[in-house]
Amino acid sequence: MCLARGYWSLLVTKMPGTDLAQELRRLEDFVAKVQHESNSDTVKQDHRDIYSFIEEKVLSPKSELVNEVPPLWLVIYTIDSILRPTLAQDQIPDLLDLLATAEFYRGRSLDKARDAVTWSDYYQRPERRKEGRPLTSSQRIELLSLEENKHLWRKVYLTLVRRFCHLDLYFLWTAKSPSITDFFVRFNEYFPFLTSSRSGSPRLFYKGLSYEERLELGETATECCNFAQNTVQWALDQQRDSTLPMNELFHTQEFRETFPLPDDLESISEDTQKYLNWTQLSMRIVMKAFQDDI
Repeated sequence: MCLARGYWSLLVTKMPGTDLAQELRRLEDFVAKVQHESNSDTVKQDHRDIYSFIEEKVLSPKSELVNEVPPLWLVIYTIDSILRPTLAQDQIPDLLDLLATAEFYRGRSLDKARDAVTWSDYYQRPERRKEGRPLTSSQRIELLSLEENKHLWRKVYLTLVRRFCHLDLYFLWTAKSPSITDFFVRFNEYFPFLTSSRSGSPRLFYKGLSYEERLELGETATECCNFAQNTVQWALDQQRDSTLPMNELFHTQEFRETFPLPDDLESISEDTQKYLNWTQLSMRIVMKAFQDDI
């Protein structure tokens, strides 16, 4: 089937130069090798080498990729680095942007899958069979599975966004040196539709949300507001019998028992990995359909 013309557009919106493309492929192989190594000292040095490459070749203002969508494998590697061995709390906003980038790839895969099925149907016509080769039955089933599961994985993605927003605001509110300003700045970034002074958000996940999805996100905003109000009331009640200042009361065992983390960190990490695995599989299914004709 003549699908090759759209193959590379799955990777980045504009392909990097030959030298950088080769370096990215070498880095991809290197990352795959690091993920299977067991020597902790070697792995630490390898990760440092990877970070150095990313800073120089991807994040630098002079990089060819600075205004392009990074490769999916690099997005997944970076997310994994934030999640493991323990969640890097201060990087949750970056993680949310990376998740939005992964969702972009899932959406592109879905678009390409639809195109492939449409062209296959076209080539199935008797008068068009000489012009191209239609999909095999197994390819068609795999591509159609992406369409059949699109609502499920969109829901998974949105749920992850809500969970990480909730966690991030919990961590900000209960920080060792809490800042109400930091909390509300982040709150407005995550839920700009709740304030009269802001209509947009710098966070990538906010772009492309439907009206219904914003309503769901608003439920998380309400939960975070209720949490903040309840903790303040709890602390005021505690101060009647305690000499501790309010911010120190937030770090007591009683506080943690009354207001536990809104999510299990291992659970959210595992669920994120499942989502990324599906996104990666979606890419592979579509790219294989393109590669078979190259």
